[in-house]
Amino acid sequence: MRGIGSGGLALAAILFFSAVSYGQEKGPDTPPAAPSDPPRKGGTGSAPPVQARTDLLVHDRGPDTYQLTGGIEIQRGAQFLWGDEAFVDRGEGSAFIRGNVRGKEGDDTLSGARIEVDLDSGLGTLYDGRLFFKKDNHHVEGREIEKTAEREFTIAEGSFTTCDAELPAWRIRAREFEIVEDDYVAARSAWFHVRDVPVLYAPYFWAPINKERRTGFLFPRLGYSEKEGAMIRLPFYWVIAENADATFTPDFRSKRGGGGSAELRYVLSKDASGEFFSHYLRDINTDQDRMETRFRHYHVFGGGYTARANVNYLSDQGYYRDLSETVEQRTQTYVDSNIGVTKSWGGTTLSVLNQYSQDLTNPQATAVQRLPEVSLNVSPYRLFDLPAFLGLSGQATNFWRKEGVTGQRLDLYPQLSGTLNLARAFLITPRAGFRGTLYSTDAKGEGGEHREIYDAGITIATKLARIYDLAADPAGGQIAPSEAKGAPAPEPVIDKLRHGIEPEASYRYVPRVDQSNLPQFDGIDTIGRQNAVSYGLTNRLTLRERTGEAVRKWDLLLFRLSQQYDLNEAARDENLDTQAKRPFSDLRADIVFRTPRRLTVSADAGYSLYDGVLTTANGDVRWQGDGWYAAVGERFTRDSTTFVTAETGFKLWGAWDVLGKAFYDAKMNVLREGTIKAKYTQQCWAVTALYQYLPGRSGFFITLDLKGLGSYKI
Repeated sequence: MRGIGSGGLALAAILFFSAVSYGQEKGPDTPPAAPSDPPRKGGTGSAPPVQARTDLLVHDRGPDTYQLTGGIEIQRGAQFLWGDEAFVDRGEGSAFIRGNVRGKEGDDTLSGARIEVDLDSGLGTLYDGRLFFKKDNHHVEGREIEKTAEREFTIAEGSFTTCDAELPAWRIRAREFEIVEDDYVAARSAWFHVRDVPVLYAPYFWAPINKERRTGFLFPRLGYSEKEGAMIRLPFYWVIAENADATFTPDFRSKRGGGGSAELRYVLSKDASGEFFSHYLRDINTDQDRMETRFRHYHVFGGGYTARANVNYLSDQGYYRDLSETVEQRTQTYVDSNIGVTKSWGGTTLSVLNQYSQDLTNPQATAVQRLPEVSLNVSPYRLFDLPAFLGLSGQATNFWRKEGVTGQRLDLYPQLSGTLNLARAFLITPRAGFRGTLYSTDAKGEGGEHREIYDAGITIATKLARIYDLAADPAGGQIAPSEAKGAPAPEPVIDKLRHGIEPEASYRYVPRVDQSNLPQFDGIDTIGRQNAVSYGLTNRLTLRERTGEAVRKWDLLLFRLSQQYDLNEAARDENLDTQAKRPFSDLRADIVFRTPRRLTVSADAGYSLYDGVLTTANGDVRWQGDGWYAAVGERFTRDSTTFVTAETGFKLWGAWDVLGKAFYDAKMNVLREGTIKAKYTQQCWAVTALYQYLPGRSGFFITLDLKGLGSYKI
């Protein structure tokens, strides 16, 4: 074989391996291995040297024209081209390769019938060719694939897909494509094909093919529900700057009306960020202009200062009830807005807060607002070297509302506590507090109401435990050394069980204080008297699992019984009251059972000793299987509510993911919310079907995900 050094030949021929790299896991067959001979030194500047190998080299029509025939291989660094025959015109600065043309750079490949390149500009055309870009798994075919600029390609009568199969599951065929590397793909007179069947035509198609943000229209969302009718939403995404973007979405609902939403997101620094959202709908059913607005901002300043804003506004009380798609929002009774600044140092926090509450059930005029509220909290700190701790909480609040009593309140609550470890077996914690509250209101009367009240209490607790050996310890109590390299991974062994018993008793006293003359703004204004003993017993089973040197512990079972005995109620004179004495509170039981990886059970219940019935009962059970899970829950309050929740998710045959949720009101015999979601995933596409049931407005949606292009929602 004879070698020639052509400074521009390889550079121009491999122009198709520019940074327009898109990737996949399986590409075209790899061409023959690169030559083992080291490349010849030479070249100019920083460009790598070029080698060419061929079976036959002849001059053709002039001293600067060469013909290479048979087994052509051109290498420039990590870039390779192969073909059966090549013509190089060094005078014109051009090259032509034909016959089984192939190329490779890294994981990117090209193939075709022939290729023409300009040696000076590096531009050229590949005929009847294919390109494969590894990074995002893009396959491009075309009758003519022309590189028109350093980062741009045009394809005549071509196709585009991210599917690996010879007959792809989907592809876009078009009369003309334009591809800008790491930017977008555009097509004119385009057909979307499923397998080899055209199903959708577009005179013009455009989509981003990079993962960076880009201004433009997002894929529309189309849907239908019984209450809203046909729904069309067409979002427009705007990249304002590196640290800010926005989305504007027209919103049309055939049975409800039209409007739109705007959302702004920004990041000022790692310590400051926020978002703004507003949705407007002209409701033709209620003949109202309806709106929701939210604003969030968080900012951490130096010196322990933090500012937060959480502003929420609804145009009417029924906005969430009529328009929200979630149970949580539809059942909200109020919406709070908060703007505040906090200063922290050590264990002390000083904050200034403005809070505005929007009542969603009662008249807004009577809703109490805190404009502003100054709070001081001092975490308990040790007094000298004594086992005693002093803490403080305080508030100064201005209460305002349109209708009802308004005014100011100053509340200070210092608390003293201590700890005593008796015989290293019993932990005794006494505590006492004094609350002073001063009011200044606009209510008729002398004003200047005040209240002083103290409280005291003590808690005594202990812990008993015993450890059981469940498996022999081969290391004699020492952690076993690491397994030899290449040895089988050690199996996990549960070797210890700890049974702990934790009894606890406490007493709390709050005297009776006349508070009938105080305004009622919140729970601080009414503090009930208390003279009660509380007691509880906790059983805890803890397991230890050892896997080689790794040790893991978890609570297998936690079971707690607790109750309260009211001394005031026990001392009440039944002759002065027709009601029988009931000093014992409901007996409360809490249980949590958890296996290492599969099952979690949690439940709590309250039982009335006097009525012999359950007053509350709540429970959740979750099982995590291999590729599936199931969970059920229940919420019960006597004479009030009973809800049942259920959720499951599982994977079928490796391609299907199914999710189901239900929220059932057993007391009213009504399904409050139900969702079924199924997703089918393949190598280059996925389809998701979602059915959502809400009382009076069910909806069905389909999402088509095309790998490399994004999501279409129907």
